[in-house]
Amino acid sequence: MKKQDTEKTKALKKEVEKDLRAANMRLRRMEEQGVNSPAHQALRDEMKTEKPRFKMGKNPSYNDLQKLHADIKKYMNMESSSLRGWTKIQTKTIKGLQKAGIEVKKENLEEFWKVYERLKEKDKSIVEKQLKYNVFKAIEEMLNGNTDLDTITKELENKIDEIYREQQKQNEEFDEAASQFFQGQ
Repeated sequence: MKKQDTEKTKALKKEVEKDLRAANMRLRRMEEQGVNSPAHQALRDEMKTEKPRFKMGKNPSYNDLQKLHADIKKYMNMESSSLRGWTKIQTKTIKGLQKAGIEVKKENLEEFWKVYERLKEKDKSIVEKQLKYNVFKAIEEMLNGNTDLDTITKELENKIDEIYREQQKQNEEFDEAASQFFQGQ
C-alpha cells in the first residue's frame, strides 16, 4: 500500500471515529429518554438489536470506512435521530392532526401510529385520504379510553368494515347529489 493511501485512510478513520462517537452518544441519549423515533427504530431493525451502535472493525479498509461513514451520516442527518428533531416532528404532527379535527396527545402519539401501521399492514386501502381521516378519528376515540394496542387494533379491524360502509354511503350520496345537480343544469 502506498504511503499516500495510508495517510488518506488514517485521515478518514479519524473523522469516522469522531462521528461514530457522536452518533453513539445520540443513540444513548435517545435510549435514556425512552424515545423510539423512526430513525432509532429503523437502525434497530437494520442492525437487528434493541440497542444499536455503530462499530468500527480493527483494521478497516478505506472502502469499509467510507461505507460506515455514509451510514453514520445518513443516521445523523435524519431529523428524528435527535431529541430536538423528534420533538419538533411530534409537535408538527400533533398540530397537523388537530387542524384536521383529530385530538391526539403527545403521550399517545406513538401508540396512535403503531395502531395505524398495524391496520395499514392488514388493509392497504385505508391510506385513501377520506378513509384515513375516518380511521384516524376511530383511533383517537379508542386511544382516549384504552391503552392496550392489541385490543384497539382488533376492535378497529372490526370497525373498518363499518367505516367502509359509511364512506360508501357518503360517496353514493355525493354521486347522487352531483348527478342531480348536473341534470338540473
